[in-house]
Amino acid sequence: MRRPQRIRFFKVTQRGKRFRVRWQILGTKGNEATFHDDKEAERFLAALKSAYDDFDRFDLRTGLPVAWNEAANTTVAEYARQ
Repeated sequence: MRRPQRIRFFKVTQRGKRFRVRWQILGTKGNEATFHDDKEAERFLAALKSAYDDFDRFDLRTGLPVAWNEAANTTVAEYARQ
């Protein structure tokens, strides 16, 4: 099965007291997220990789899996109807 997008993931890096997760959807500028804790950063990176392994599409604007954006935009009423 062919992946919908090619994404490059980078190792978690430390900048000062913060930990940075970087990834890039090929053909776009890179994305990054910063965390206070290295374990939190590793969990976030693992979640991104899991979404990629599950063949989820990533939003080119936000850089996040589309399913995450849809879940964030769900209202309580919509959730209750599901």
